[in-house]
Amino acid sequence: MSIPFSDNYISFEFAALDYNNPEKIQYAYMMEGFDKDWIYSGNQRFATYTNLDAGDYKFRVKSTNSDGVWNEEGTTIKVTILPPWWQTWWAYIIYALSFISILYFMRQFELKRVKLRNELQLKDIEAKKLQEVDKLKSRFFANISHEFRTPLTLILGLTNKLSSRNADIEARKDHNVIRKNADRLLQLINQLLELSKLEAGSTKIQASKTDLVKFLRRVLSSFISIADQKKIQILFNGNPLSDQSSEKEVFLYLDIEKFETVIYNLLSNALKFSPEGEKLEVEVISHLQSVEIKITNTGIGIPKEKLPFVFNRFYQVDESMQRDHEGSGIGLALVKEIVDLHNGEINVLSDGERWTTFLIKLNVGRAHFNPDEVTDEIIEIDKPTTVPEKLDEELLSEEVTSDKALKNIDKSEAKIILLVEDNFDLRNYISEQLEDEFTIFEAENGEKGLEMAGEMIPDLIVSDIMMPKMNGYELCKKIKMDFKTSHIPVILLTAKAAREDKIEGLELGADDYLVKPFDPDELKLRVQNLIKSRQLLREKLRIELLQKPKEVSVPSTERVFLENVNTTIEENIENENFGVDELSRAIGLSRSQLHRKIKAICSQSTTEFIRNFRLQRATDLLKQDAGNIAEIAYMVGFGSQAYFTKSFQELFGCSPSEYKKSQQDLV
Repeated sequence: MSIPFSDNYISFEFAALDYNNPEKIQYAYMMEGFDKDWIYSGNQRFATYTNLDAGDYKFRVKSTNSDGVWNEEGTTIKVTILPPWWQTWWAYIIYALSFISILYFMRQFELKRVKLRNELQLKDIEAKKLQEVDKLKSRFFANISHEFRTPLTLILGLTNKLSSRNADIEARKDHNVIRKNADRLLQLINQLLELSKLEAGSTKIQASKTDLVKFLRRVLSSFISIADQKKIQILFNGNPLSDQSSEKEVFLYLDIEKFETVIYNLLSNALKFSPEGEKLEVEVISHLQSVEIKITNTGIGIPKEKLPFVFNRFYQVDESMQRDHEGSGIGLALVKEIVDLHNGEINVLSDGERWTTFLIKLNVGRAHFNPDEVTDEIIEIDKPTTVPEKLDEELLSEEVTSDKALKNIDKSEAKIILLVEDNFDLRNYISEQLEDEFTIFEAENGEKGLEMAGEMIPDLIVSDIMMPKMNGYELCKKIKMDFKTSHIPVILLTAKAAREDKIEGLELGADDYLVKPFDPDELKLRVQNLIKSRQLLREKLRIELLQKPKEVSVPSTERVFLENVNTTIEENIENENFGVDELSRAIGLSRSQLHRKIKAICSQSTTEFIRNFRLQRATDLLKQDAGNIAEIAYMVGFGSQAYFTKSFQELFGCSPSEYKKSQQDLV
C-alpha cells in the first residue's frame, strides 16, 4: 500500500482467528525498516506509527493460540511512504539547476569584479599618464615661452633702439609695425603659459573681501576713452557710469589680481565686437546666496549652435565678426578657468544677431573656498587703475593679456622697490630703468624714505648717499636697526668711489654699493640678483622653520623678531581665535607690516606662519603621546579635527595618526 507523505499517520488493527479463548491470545508486531525488534503488545490488537520517513516498510504481526504457542509465520503487509515534493526527482533537478545557476552568477560576479578592478587600475594608469602629460605640457609651455621670450626681447629692444635713432618717418613706421606684432606674439605666449598653469592646477588663488561694485566701476573707468572713440555708451546697473547715487555695496571674496583678467577680457571682447553707436551694459544682481555679473553688448550676436564652444581653448566663431576681428581663442578659455578657480559659473547667452550676454555667478561668503585660499588681508581698490587713459587699437584686435593691457595686475605681483634720491631727474631715470620689472615707490630724501619703508616694508631699497635731512648712511643704519625693516636689502648709490667710502657703507649694513655714473643694466642686474638671493635665503629659512624651528639660524635682528612672534603664538596656542589681528596687536605692527615682514623673512604669510607653528607644536605633542588626535588638535588651537588632519597632511605628507605611529616605531 502507498501512503502520501502528508498522510503518514498509520494505525494497524489486527486479530487472530481463534475464538475459543480469545482473551488468552498474545500479539507481537514489528515495522521492518523502523523497529529494530518485535514489539510484544500482550492481548492489545492495534499499533500506531507517525511521521515515518519516506521509503518502503514491511509491517509484520504474529500471535499465539489459546495454549500460548506462537505462530512464527504471522502476516506481512508492505507499506510505501511516498516522498515529499522537495525530495522528488524533479525537485533534485531544480536544486541542481539552482546550484549551477548560483555558481554561474557567482563566477560572473567575480569576473565583473576583476574586470572592474582592471578597468579602475587602467583608469588610474591613464590618469597618471595624463598627469605626466600635463606636467610635460606645462614644462613645455614654460620652456618654449622662455625660448620665445629671449628672441622677442631682443627684437623689441633693438626695434626700440633703432626707432629712437632713426629720424626717417617711414622707417619708424616699419619699426612700429615690428614692435606691435612682436608685442602681440608675446601676448599669446603669456596667455598660453597662464592658461597651462591654471589647467595644471599650479595656480592658487588668494581671495579677499572686496566691494564688487567699486571694483567693477574702477575697471570700467579704464575703457571710457576707447568707448568714446567708438561712440559706445557704457551703462552700469542701468545708469551712466558717472551716476553713483543709487549704488549699494556688494561684498564678495575675490582674487582681485586674477579676477581683473576676467573682467578685462570680457569688456575688451564686448567693445571689440560692438559696432559704433551701440551699447555696453554691466549689471550686478544680488541674491541671498549668490551674486550675478551681467556683461551685455549690442550689435553682434553669436549663433546659438556655437554658444556651447565659446569657452573652449582656441575656438573661434567662423563668421563675419571673426573675419573682421582678429583673436587667438585663448582669452575666454582663460576667463572660464579663473571663474572655475573661484568656484563660480560663467555662461553665455545670445540671440544670434543683436546682443550677447556673459553671465558670471559667484557665491556669497567664504565657505566655498579652502582655508588656504582665503586671506584676511584687505586690498584697497579705490586706488586709480594703472591702465593708460587712452587704449590703442591693439586692445580692440587682441584679447587682453596679463603682460600688456593688464599692467596693473603685473604691478601688484611685482617686487616693491623704494627709490630714495633727491635729484628729480635722476630719480625718474632710475625709475624708468626698473619700472618694467618692479613696482617703484619714490622718496625725495632719507627722512621720507625711512617713513615710507616703515609703512610699506618694500622688498629692496635703492638710496643715494648725499641727500638733505637724512643722508644714505643714516638711512641705512636706521633701516638695519629697526626690527620692522632690518631684513630689507639696501643698495647705496654714490659719486664717492674711494675704498673707504664703500667700506663705510658696507659696515652700516648695506648689501651692495654702486658708484655713479653707473650702467643701468648693471643696476638692474644687481637688484635682480639681490632679490633672487634673498628669495633663496627665505626659501631655505622656510624649510628650516618647518623642520627645526628652534634650531634655525637667522640674523640677530630677525632672530629677536621671530622669537617674539613665536613666544606670542606659544602663549596663545590653545586659543583657536588667536589669528593675524591678535598677533599684529601683540607685536605692535599693522597687519600689512607684519605680513610683509614675515613674508620677507621666511616666505610665508602670517596665517601660514601661525598655522605651521601650531602644527609643529602638534608634532611635539604627538611624539610625547600627550593625548589622542582630537585632544592634541584642541591643545594647539584647532577647533576642527578634520581641518587639523587636513593641514597636518598637507604640511608633513602624512596624517597625525601615521606620524604618531612612525615616532612610536622609532622608539
